[in-house]
Amino acid sequence: MIGQLHRVQNAAARLVLGLRPRDHIKPALFELHWPPVHLRIDHKLCLLMHSATVLCCPRYISDIVQTTAASSRRQGLRSSMDTFSYTVPLTYTKFGQRVFSVAGPSVWNSVRADIRHIKGISIFKRHLNTHIFMAALCNRAGHYIFILRFLLLAIYLLWPPYVIGGHYIFAL
Repeated sequence: MIGQLHRVQNAAARLVLGLRPRDHIKPALFELHWPPVHLRIDHKLCLLMHSATVLCCPRYISDIVQTTAASSRRQGLRSSMDTFSYTVPLTYTKFGQRVFSVAGPSVWNSVRADIRHIKGISIFKRHLNTHIFMAALCNRAGHYIFILRFLLLAIYLLWPPYVIGGHYIFAL
């Protein structure tokens, strides 16, 4: 299902930017600020977990997840004092990992602690969007190469080089 949504997202990006079918899609998604579908799902899970943390969601959602402070197995541990992290139940199947009581806490605990401690929803969304966008850029080593090429292109456009003796010299 996620693969089909990726194809729809890629087709929409090609349509919006007028790209050909063989053009690379990663720079287009970067230009449109569209993270991959799996990170959009993580974004929605984090928003639900934030609403469960600050208790502005229906009770049935906050009852599904359990904080590490409320866990009886963590008494006496340093993590038992953290009210902004949740215990992730153990599952043995791929289907079990997709359940909100498992997927929500695992995605929430993967977010940086300073973002998890934000109470206001608008500030939380802004920081979470930045976190998700950076995760979309830097989740693989190939993306670092893309960022490096993008930065080199920006430097080239801002400071055109001079060719002296067959060597490129950048004047700053």
